Amino acid sequence: MKHLRAIVRITLQEMASKANMKRFAQVRQMADPDVQRYIAFLDNAKTQRELSGKSYPTDHIEGLRDRTETFDGETLLSVLFDMKHERDAEISREMKQRERAAIDARKAERQTKKDALTAKIQRGFNNPVLKAALDKIGDGFHMKLKERYVGHRTSEVKGYFTDGVFNLKDPGYMDTSREGRAARNHYHEVRAALWMFFQKKEGYSDKNEYLIPTWEAVIDREGQRYADDIVNSWKNKMSLKLGEVIDSKGGADIGLNGELWSEYMTFTFADGSSFNMRTSQVWSRSKLGKEFCRFPTTFHNVKFSDGTFMQVPSASKMQADFGISDSQG
Repeated sequence: MKHLRAIVRITLQEMASKANMKRFAQVRQMADPDVQRYIAFLDNAKTQRELSGKSYPTDHIEGLRDRTETFDGETLLSVLFDMKHERDAEISREMKQRERAAIDARKAERQTKKDALTAKIQRGFNNPVLKAALDKIGDGFHMKLKERYVGHRTSEVKGYFTDGVFNLKDPGYMDTSREGRAARNHYHEVRAALWMFFQKKEGYSDKNEYLIPTWEAVIDREGQRYADDIVNSWKNKMSLKLGEVIDSKGGADIGLNGELWSEYMTFTFADGSSFNMRTSQVWSRSKLGKEFCRFPTTFHNVKFSDGTFMQVPSASKMQADFGISDSQG
């Protein structure tokens, strides 16, 4: 029935539009100079703002309400009003089309940049020795990241659930003191942080207070995803950076040395330059107290293409000879 009503509505709208187009054509053929000036005003309008204010036909044609001409049963006043509304709707459609075209152009530009970046990253991964080295170092980072996540989340669950029941009491809204607001904020922040571990039980209140039985599996799964995201982001960054250096130098011999979590990579380039690169895992905290992981990169035993060695760390020299800036580390 709804589908039928929609078909009827669309059919009626199309019939009304065809009737209006016929009336508009008849009015456009009138020899009245005032009517022609108003039609020209509508045709020349480019924005909806131009059709606001004194833009109605009665503002431009004196005595319009007293005129008796009809067009398929509609008065001249009514037809001119319809012409204004149609022009207003047409400008609106044109504006939306321009906005949509601009959005599509921005999306296409972003996609082009993304594709170009992906291609550069993949060029680095196409070097099997570089990829194997990044994978091995990344595996060590992944292990520590996941262990840290699982340990932190397990501690939270064990701290806020007793015998499978959430043990933090809802402070409610009665206490409007600073301490009351702080307790209420803390309660809701904890519930929001642990939302994936709550379950409902039949016959109990609607509020989730019970721990899901599979909480350990959930933590393991989320820990895997958490570590994957961070390590993959690091691998992409290093592949992009090192791949560009290798390309600009005409190739390189790559080695991986050291023990687990203390590996470093050695690069000997075709032009005679070389360096050792070490990446470490560092935890920092933002001004707002949010903890995040960084992977600072340092370069050692740097030999330039002219055969000299870097005695003192110099970002400008690394940029000049290898195209590596300190912002990339």
